[in-house]
Amino acid sequence: MTLPARRPIIHRDNLQAADLTRPVLEPRQEAERLNALHELDVLDSPAEEAFDRITRLTKKLFDVPVAIVSFIDAHRQWYKSSRGATVTEVPREESFCQYVIVDGTPIVVTNATQDSRFAGNPYVLTDPGVRFYAGFPLQTRNGHNVGTLCLVDVEPREFDTDQIEIMSDLAHMVMDELHLRMCAEKDALTDALSRRAFKDAAERLVALAVRHEQPLSVISFDLDFFKHTNDTFGHATGDRVLREAVDVCAACLRTSDLIGRLGGEEFSVVLPNTDQAGAVDAAEKLRLAIATNAISTEGKTIKSTASFGVASLNSIAADMETLLDHADQALYRAKSEGRNRVAVWQPGANDSRVARRRVLQSGSNRFQWTFVHRRLHGAMAFRRRRRFGDLDIGRPSEAILFGDHGGRIRQTVPHCRPNGTTDRSGVLLESPNLMLLASARIGRRLSVE
Repeated sequence: MTLPARRPIIHRDNLQAADLTRPVLEPRQEAERLNALHELDVLDSPAEEAFDRITRLTKKLFDVPVAIVSFIDAHRQWYKSSRGATVTEVPREESFCQYVIVDGTPIVVTNATQDSRFAGNPYVLTDPGVRFYAGFPLQTRNGHNVGTLCLVDVEPREFDTDQIEIMSDLAHMVMDELHLRMCAEKDALTDALSRRAFKDAAERLVALAVRHEQPLSVISFDLDFFKHTNDTFGHATGDRVLREAVDVCAACLRTSDLIGRLGGEEFSVVLPNTDQAGAVDAAEKLRLAIATNAISTEGKTIKSTASFGVASLNSIAADMETLLDHADQALYRAKSEGRNRVAVWQPGANDSRVARRRVLQSGSNRFQWTFVHRRLHGAMAFRRRRRFGDLDIGRPSEAILFGDHGGRIRQTVPHCRPNGTTDRSGVLLESPNLMLLASARIGRRLSVE
């Protein structure tokens, strides 16, 4: 495959402190980059051997403790594959790789303690801290830097021209694999539709149902305690459990229904011309099919169960993304109520903490932020839920800005009064304090839809 021509490679250990101190793309460039990342549909996807093979090879070739393939959205660096890392994501503001994303060229840091950009980084200050770093951009065919292939070592080291060339080739191999993955219609392990193919087909079915005012429902399910199965019996047996779960479910579905694998053990089903009652019946059939299926291995019999969430097309949920969110919320409730059961999405009866992750956007695009306004003694006034995020509006307060994943992006403004206009549901439409607060963190004005 032909990829964009490589830009010149520059060693940047001796840059002036002002250079790249605040790595920020122009708002238009960042919006285009995030859209390109969204199109790849890679964030929060399950592990894949094609990428794991590259990180294993990279780690061994360069004899380093850590090798990572990662993708960077507006607020986090998420690890698609890693060897030697103990976490699966880090805040973008603490990431070495944010500089590669903005600069668009490989960055090699031979000793981070002597580099003004990284000497104060928490990952450098810890013991043992990061000393050597080499990050190479993962660039789309249209030239957008969506992630990195990087090496990390706790000892300073040099990196020669041949090593730089090898790493550049490996980074191109990552993007080749990603483009091949995008073209795949079926999940290689289970033969269910791939995540991208499922979403594309599902969106067409939803649009058709809306146009002709026909019923349609979505079922989300995942296998209960699947990690325990993997850890106890091994990944080969875990893969077999996944394959057979899809096989028994497919046998219960109509030819017009869709089933896709969206995550490691997470699946979704679209049922055209099916109302809520029919979807619950279908989900119960799938649940029983999985629960009664037995797998024999090494003289032992393995049985699995699954939890299901059901959501149906209505005036609140009239697009695929909302249907998936509602089905996810119902699935979470099924798990919290004991697992191996079916739950139906109902307004006000679901846990608002569950939200399908999206790429955080900038400018006039969608955001998922949580604004929490706390009274100074810590009591929270009330919580409002809306489709693209949570907004908590209180009295004269300390304001805290959180990202939508674990509160990793944070800024406080003492004695902030949320005087913004609200609509009838309590959703903040405009607040100068919050706009200023968000702008200070992400370098541009925040737009909340």
